[in-house]
Amino acid sequence: MKITCIGDSLTFGYGVKPKENFVNLLKKNLSVEILNKGQNGDSSAGMLNRFNRDVLNTNCNICIILAGTNDIFSNRKLEDIVDNTLFMVSECIMNNIIPIVISPPKTKKSLAELYWSNTIDYNKTNLQLSNLSSLLNKNSKKMNFIFIDIFDLIPNLDEYYTDGVHLSKLSYILISDEIEKRIAFLL
Repeated sequence: MKITCIGDSLTFGYGVKPKENFVNLLKKNLSVEILNKGQNGDSSAGMLNRFNRDVLNTNCNICIILAGTNDIFSNRKLEDIVDNTLFMVSECIMNNIIPIVISPPKTKKSLAELYWSNTIDYNKTNLQLSNLSSLLNKNSKKMNFIFIDIFDLIPNLDEYYTDGVHLSKLSYILISDEIEKRIAFLL
């Protein structure tokens, strides 16, 4: 059994020690090979461009996809993010890989304004992230893939974020635990 995780800095684990990101927490708790293909700053389009190399060529059995935050920060349309994500899901299905899509988490406005940009409307960002989560969930039912909603899983408390956008070890523990629960029947 091999799992490949593709995503952006939230998958990579920006802001935490390597052993604290959800990929390495899963690796520690599950007896399977897990690859981290998270790239800081990546968008759903970037992930799509490297999907063949970073996912299909790894001969994995399961692919975990987490995309959308950087797209929203770049003012990309939700439909484009969903289309890119669903294309990756379809590629997985056509290649006998079980796709699992994780929604991006909400931002923590007070920290994001302090550590990132105070010109971004984080309320609007969170609304778009929530809408993206809803669209992905709706499509998971239509296309029959596993969807994990972490938008509501992560408490909107400072200690769950490193900078308002990126997550702390506490959040990664929650994500890892949720993934483990949802994929236990596959292992």
